[in-house]
Amino acid sequence: IGSAGIMISSDSSVTASSIAVQSAVGLRLEGSRNTVSLSTITNNHASSYALYLDGASSNTLNRIFVFNPLGYASILNAGSDFNAISQSTLTNNDNGYGLLLLSSGNSIHESRLTNVSLMGSRNVVSWSTMTSGAYEGVFIRGSSNTLVNCYVQGASTGALLAGSTGTVIGDSVLAATGAAGKALALLGPDAFYASGANINLTLSSSTLISANTGTGISLGEGNLGALSLASATIRGSRYGLAIATQAAGASLAVSSITFSNLASGATAIHFLGGTFVSTFSALRFTVLGGQIVRSALIG
Repeated sequence: IGSAGIMISSDSSVTASSIAVQSAVGLRLEGSRNTVSLSTITNNHASSYALYLDGASSNTLNRIFVFNPLGYASILNAGSDFNAISQSTLTNNDNGYGLLLLSSGNSIHESRLTNVSLMGSRNVVSWSTMTSGAYEGVFIRGSSNTLVNCYVQGASTGALLAGSTGTVIGDSVLAATGAAGKALALLGPDAFYASGANINLTLSSSTLISANTGTGISLGEGNLGALSLASATIRGSRYGLAIATQAAGASLAVSSITFSNLASGATAIHFLGGTFVSTFSALRFTVLGGQIVRSALIG
């Protein structure tokens, strides 16, 4: 096999097939209006993808199983826009990404994914499970991406945002399993990820779970825009909501948040320092022998 087990361009169909390769791409799509269904696509190589969409748009992938134990399972490259993936499994063994999405306007529905990275824009993941046994369940860096009705679990972080704009998370469960894990983390400008600040965030009707030594929501230093946290429950954490200094002009609105079953001695809201505009309303607390609010300014 050369570069791919199967390569298709446009107006083609692959169904009820098994594609298994070693040192090559399993299935490569380069055109539009293709349908891939009821098929298994696997490879076993650190630098090849099982599924590769390269400038391939408006394709439909339904009930497929994609697996690469040694590297990336699937990638939608730049220009691979408006594709629909549903009722599928895209997974790997924590070596790279199970799904790396570099394009825009794609939908992922009712699927099981591991090690997800949303680097494009206006993508929607719904009714899906995203997990990682070693890293974050989902990494978001693009703009206007949406997670709705999802379960997201990672070792270090459930959902990690770095340099994102306008992310929307709703009706979802975000969980971190590591001892110092964070269910939701917004990094500020970060050299390691070569990312700028996150701009605007809407979180609603979601549950955030971390270990009793972890953090529910961590807002790193220097984010921008309107950060809205509403109608959510934070459970099990050492720090329910940890807030660093945000950038000038940023605003934080926290409403209808329930801090439930936090660890013994926990702090529900931990201000790490600085001054910025923030409003809090309709909060509920269950903190055993800990603090409701702690500020670096007052200890």
